[in-house]
Amino acid sequence: AYPINSVCPMKNRRMKQGLFPICFLWLAAALLFVSCEEDEPMTPPYRQEIADLPTDARGEAQQVCLDNGTNLQLETTLSGLRPDTLYRVRVLFTEREDGRIHLTDYVPILAPEVGKYASDKIVCDPLDVVACYKSGPYVNVQVALKGSAGGVHAFGFHQTDYVRHDDGARTLHALLLHHQNNDPLYYTREVFLSLPLRPLSELLLAGRDSIAVHFHTFDGEMVY
Repeated sequence: AYPINSVCPMKNRRMKQGLFPICFLWLAAALLFVSCEEDEPMTPPYRQEIADLPTDARGEAQQVCLDNGTNLQLETTLSGLRPDTLYRVRVLFTEREDGRIHLTDYVPILAPEVGKYASDKIVCDPLDVVACYKSGPYVNVQVALKGSAGGVHAFGFHQTDYVRHDDGARTLHALLLHHQNNDPLYYTREVFLSLPLRPLSELLLAGRDSIAVHFHTFDGEMVY
């Protein structure tokens, strides 16, 4: 099983709006004129992606590999990572004029391969599916689960069936395992997972075969 620690949900701040007397409209117009005269430089747009982060023999990463095949060079090399490892991460970055990216933040996410688990490990505590879609050599999954601030949950993908159709196509069925570990259902938080398709290349042929991902939700079973 693949454990993941809980993260406290972010709190949104709400701006308070006030009403101004009509007699102060001239002041507002003057301030607007001044603000137009003193424009500040625009902040570069941020991008958020789920991507691969490969490391070399020294445990350093110099690029981020997007699911569409694009490799983005990092402005600053990341060090202190596990050598010769492919991390699956959610990255936040801005692009520089020279084509490199400034990495603002990166968070490792789980990418468990599809396998066959023992019967006592097949636990499907309910959750909600936010999104499930294919992106390059992965199926990306975003789920909403309930738990406490310090709870630890476990995940995995269990192969339940492998169907051969009359036209020769094949479908692999994978069930998302979710072990709540008796964590109380206090808060809702979202978790990202990725199902790697490369290890299934001998079972599924691109362009012909398919994969069906099953989820046990609070409203019953859902299949994508």
